[in-house]
Amino acid sequence: MLKNITVQKKNVLVLTSTNLSCNPRCLKEVRLLTKKGIQVTVISFRLHNWTDANELDLRSELLGVRFIYMDATRSNLFTWLIASFTSCFAKLLFPFFSKNLHLSGHVVGKQNLLLKWWSRKNKVKFDLIIAHNPPTFYTAYCLGKRLNKPFALDIEDFHPGESNSEVEKKAVAFLMQYLIPRAIYTSFASPLILKETALMINENVNDKLILVNNSFTIEEFPAIPAVVNQFTSLKLVWFSQFVDYNRGLENILSQLDAYADKISLTLIGNMRPDFYNAVIQHRHYINCLSSMPQKDLHHQLQQYDAGLALEDGTINFNRNICLTNKIWAYLQSGLYILATATAAQVQFLIEHPSHGVVFSLDKQNFNEQFLKILSSKNNIRNNQSLRHQQAKSYAWDVDGLSLLDKWQLIFK
Repeated sequence: MLKNITVQKKNVLVLTSTNLSCNPRCLKEVRLLTKKGIQVTVISFRLHNWTDANELDLRSELLGVRFIYMDATRSNLFTWLIASFTSCFAKLLFPFFSKNLHLSGHVVGKQNLLLKWWSRKNKVKFDLIIAHNPPTFYTAYCLGKRLNKPFALDIEDFHPGESNSEVEKKAVAFLMQYLIPRAIYTSFASPLILKETALMINENVNDKLILVNNSFTIEEFPAIPAVVNQFTSLKLVWFSQFVDYNRGLENILSQLDAYADKISLTLIGNMRPDFYNAVIQHRHYINCLSSMPQKDLHHQLQQYDAGLALEDGTINFNRNICLTNKIWAYLQSGLYILATATAAQVQFLIEHPSHGVVFSLDKQNFNEQFLKILSSKNNIRNNQSLRHQQAKSYAWDVDGLSLLDKWQLIFK
């Protein structure tokens, strides 16, 4: 159960440069705030894609939340052009003014300008501003300064390690170095991201940095049903918002082809047609399911034996040190985790050795490891309920307590 804290009626602003459908971490935080009777305003963006319908469902669920949507797509051509031009111009100027906070805010995302426009017109008083995603960080700081109220940052990824653009890397690094010491707290989604950020900050701010893992609530993962058939194929699963190139699938599928008669693989997400035609269609051991709401997805996961966590740490530095929603969903579902060897996933499975294994895509090494997994199929299934039970201690119901502690101190 969540810690029972009492707060007076407070008003919190949550900023995200996407929306709650695309940002499960932000959604969990909004639910936690509303559960404690805190008035929440969410400013997010219409993306004019599959999330639009899901946002309607979330608004029906979160009736006490005030939703404000902006549009950063070409649907509103005038504002899109201005925001895009401002961001591009900032990128051109930034190399000459690399310590300019205002420029840095515009470099990291065109949403920053739209949020700034809104904040200047807004007259509502907020007791705390929480910013998710770099394009919202500068606005949170400016609004907090104008209202004389604290702001907080959430760092889900190591943002200076995401982009290939040196200008964007330097801008977001400067933004974090300047803002994190001034934030009331900063939450992080992985131990290695917290560690790397602390090294990057030139001040001792460790007391302001908290780890809040990307886990989910216990109720989204019901009790594991008894194993019915011990002799079916090993059932693998992988999910993402999009099923496409550069997600790690191409590399492992060529290895799994040798075991097509011993496995099934279910892919869950919005399938890119060209990827399906070129990579998936001819592989008959693969089943495809469309994207589904988070709770339905988590229920669905429990039908499988093992989950694939296919992060590629060579793409960028962030991929090497992040822990995704995916690996936490597998853990809490009780699935056996088959993880590629990024630094974060290696550490994760060292800490949870009975929950999975790190594998190599080297052909000989992969075959040796995968044959061991196939021979352990029955044990993997029989221990799923135990793994599911053990994972409850890492659920959001437990991890969210660190945020509740911070809010209680801020609101007292």
